[in-house]
Amino acid sequence: MDDVEARWNHIETGVKKIMTDVRGGIDFKEHMKNNLKAYFALYTSIHKFCVVPGPASFARAEYLYEHLTEYLSSHLKGVQARSKEYIDDALLSFYITEWHQYRTAAECNNWLFQYLNRHWIKDKIKQGRKDIYTVITLHLVRWKEDVFINTQESLVQAILKLIERQRNGEMIEKSRIKPVIESFGNLTEPLDLDESDESKSTVDFCKEYFQEPFLKATTEYYDTKSKLFLAENNVAEYMKMAEACLEEEEERVSPYLHDDTKPLLMQKYLGRLQGRFSTHVRKAGLAAVEEVAREDDNLEPEVYAEALHKTHAQYQSLVNHSFNGDSGFMQSVDNACREFVNRNKICLSGSNKSAELLAKYTDTVLKRSILTMATDDRETRLTQIITLFKYIEDKDVFQKHYSEMLAERLKQNILVSNRAEKRMISKLGEVCY
Repeated sequence: MDDVEARWNHIETGVKKIMTDVRGGIDFKEHMKNNLKAYFALYTSIHKFCVVPGPASFARAEYLYEHLTEYLSSHLKGVQARSKEYIDDALLSFYITEWHQYRTAAECNNWLFQYLNRHWIKDKIKQGRKDIYTVITLHLVRWKEDVFINTQESLVQAILKLIERQRNGEMIEKSRIKPVIESFGNLTEPLDLDESDESKSTVDFCKEYFQEPFLKATTEYYDTKSKLFLAENNVAEYMKMAEACLEEEEERVSPYLHDDTKPLLMQKYLGRLQGRFSTHVRKAGLAAVEEVAREDDNLEPEVYAEALHKTHAQYQSLVNHSFNGDSGFMQSVDNACREFVNRNKICLSGSNKSAELLAKYTDTVLKRSILTMATDDRETRLTQIITLFKYIEDKDVFQKHYSEMLAERLKQNILVSNRAEKRMISKLGEVCY
């Protein structure tokens, strides 16, 4: 055995001892304080290994870097092999323990090999070598390649199972989730343990390996829950359940998920919830028309308009009370109303039928023949007409019928009042323009 190999074997023995010693959960500073003499002896050995006259110094440094890399890879492949003995909660516990111990060892070795960092490694990085890292980054690269890549799918599934159990009301060990997710933050480029970079790392790496599977699992979970709940409860109870679930999810993500996951989760969950709500409102509107519709020619315009408006008012009120007028849920109501106003049983021959009936109802309200109608009542009905008019797609059809009927009211001198006509024309104009 030559002198170089013998010296490396001595250094490797010291590195192995560090790997063994940190298994008790001790941190780097405490470990160094308790083993100061051994640390300085090993530091000196590493320094002497590299510091030799001439070009041999760089050759020695490269030899040391390569052998340290090989040792770490061999050690971590052993960790990866042992991880296969565990599943679910046990796997998370194993991973957390091994990760924390390895991080401590990485900090210890980074201090011991600082001469290598300051000289040979620094020089190679300046030369543009992308496969050379500082010692602490090298530890993280090897963990990522030799442990994480082969374990991450099982880890993520274990976390998702744990979260689902919590959603189902079971008490779980939250402490098994956050450390694993936080470890992801150290395993992306640029790899380091500097807290100033950790936030960016966490966002990038967690998005690929955890955030996307988490959001997918969350969507599937609440899709199933929503279907089951709606099958046995009315929409008002569903909205209450949805609001409670939103609060629970917001509270759930705060302790162990990155801040960037929260708005994405809320956006995705709300999007699905709003979509399901919109579908329910659309079906309710179609059912309301179905109930009042007999033969198209015999359907009273007033009955038709009131059926449409009643559905709109019911769900607009529900959004105001259950979601404080949330704009997203209001948009869901708008989307649903646009559908059932223009594509219901009465509109089978074309959506212009809805425009025609609404125009006829407007004519009824504005005729002097119902002069006994209270002014406030008339204003309320005209406001309701304007609300429905906003959803009419064939506005030109409505305006055509409205203009013809207005001309007839003028001809027969049966306007309820010039003021009411002017206000109606003004409101219609506001919607169109």
